[in-house]
Amino acid sequence: MASAFVLVTHILLLNSVAAYRINAKGALTESGSGSDLKVEEHVQVEANATREKWTSNAECSAVISGAKARSYTWLSSLQCECPYGWVVSGSNNACDAHRGGKYFPTELGHAGANACTCEYAGEPKDFVAIDHMTTNARKECGTEFGFEGNEAHAKLGLPDFLANAHEWCNSNLVPADKRVPERFRGLYWMKDLTLSDVAFCPSLGEYDNATKTIRLSVWNMFVFGKQPNEEVATLAKEATAFLKVGGPLVYSIVFTNRSFTAANIYTSNSMLNTLINFPMYEIDETPDRTVKKVKDGDIFARPSSIAGFSQATYYAVRIMEDDGSPNLERYNLMKQQENPKGTTIVHYRSVC
Repeated sequence: MASAFVLVTHILLLNSVAAYRINAKGALTESGSGSDLKVEEHVQVEANATREKWTSNAECSAVISGAKARSYTWLSSLQCECPYGWVVSGSNNACDAHRGGKYFPTELGHAGANACTCEYAGEPKDFVAIDHMTTNARKECGTEFGFEGNEAHAKLGLPDFLANAHEWCNSNLVPADKRVPERFRGLYWMKDLTLSDVAFCPSLGEYDNATKTIRLSVWNMFVFGKQPNEEVATLAKEATAFLKVGGPLVYSIVFTNRSFTAANIYTSNSMLNTLINFPMYEIDETPDRTVKKVKDGDIFARPSSIAGFSQATYYAVRIMEDDGSPNLERYNLMKQQENPKGTTIVHYRSVC
């Protein structure tokens, strides 16, 4: 019954919309009225209600890097969207019709790839420093993601994790004087980690050039696997009340050189720091040879020891560049490792 209703609604929509065309300024012109559309420079947006294929993320990112396809693209002539909090910008005349808005059509590509851009609409005033954050690891502050191709996630209607990551993971959300070195920006999968945090975003960290230190608040700069019976991911809750002493868990990544290839990691608990040894160093390839370095900063090894006893090693593998460009080969490896765990993925917002 529900599917029949959707089909009928779709047909009625096609019949009602097909009689109109939309010009580049968004004005409706009735077809067959004898009035001609004014063609904007390089841009002609036409409502094509009989569009037979859905617009893909690749089509949108080919027009503006980092953009993605909207849900139900056949319902609108503006099939693409900038990341959350970002708007269309650019000096090309073709950008004028959509400047300051979140959405744009694939036809904008007629002006050339990246003739327009998506720019962050916020200001550094939106930034909340780690030392002034209020922890928000609560259900209403989390955004839940899944993996495309996972049937259980699809039934829950969850958006794909990587396809939406750039909305919250990019260095433009941090003031320029605090941004981490470019080599270490992006989104990293924590390959082979046995804990329930699955990825982290150093792009959100605060960098101190004098001490070569990046600070990362765990509860909102990491993402966590959440079991079906959990309202809030357990590890996220624990990170907000770290050992019940000293406040939320914050990691300090202290690099030992200016090439940013090696570092030591410390926690916000000085007592614990006397027991742990968390080095991090760049490698060219993971030991199982499934991930190979393509550019500097792609892969880091993270061995651990506590009280002198060696623990497991995981590998920080970059799956998304800071500009939102994904590495789908590595992402597929992530899905293969994470899917059997039966969890969804949750990111908790700094401001809620």
